[in-house]
Amino acid sequence: MTIHSSGIIEQQFIDQKQQSRKIIIKNDQLYFYSNSQLSQTLTIKDYPLLEQLVTSLRSLTSNSSQSLSNHYLINLIGTNQHWSLILIPKKIEQTTITQIKITGNSSQLKTFALSQNSGAKWSMRFTHAPIPTQGQN
Repeated sequence: MTIHSSGIIEQQFIDQKQQSRKIIIKNDQLYFYSNSQLSQTLTIKDYPLLEQLVTSLRSLTSNSSQSLSNHYLINLIGTNQHWSLILIPKKIEQTTITQIKITGNSSQLKTFALSQNSGAKWSMRFTHAPIPTQGQN
């Protein structure tokens, strides 16, 4: 994940079909790229769950514990080698998210999981592999 000083968040990854993908969060827009071509644009405020996710991500990447603690009760457990960060929204009645759990090994993210008040769960697992450059298979 790349976090630019302008507040833009960029994540590149390879999907299950080995296609290069990129997601860029800029201002109130979410841009999806497939093989360097823009494939979809979403306005974040039109999707309440997405808005909560982006707000959480921005709080996490701001390097400000104050920003994060403004929105969440924070519980960090484990060691520097194997850790879990559990975030519970302070205003749970105003959100569909009941918990965010992020795990990692040292300085690398391992998982990002959301639990919703409906009982639904969403998770993402990070793998750390180089992204091939053009011309590589």
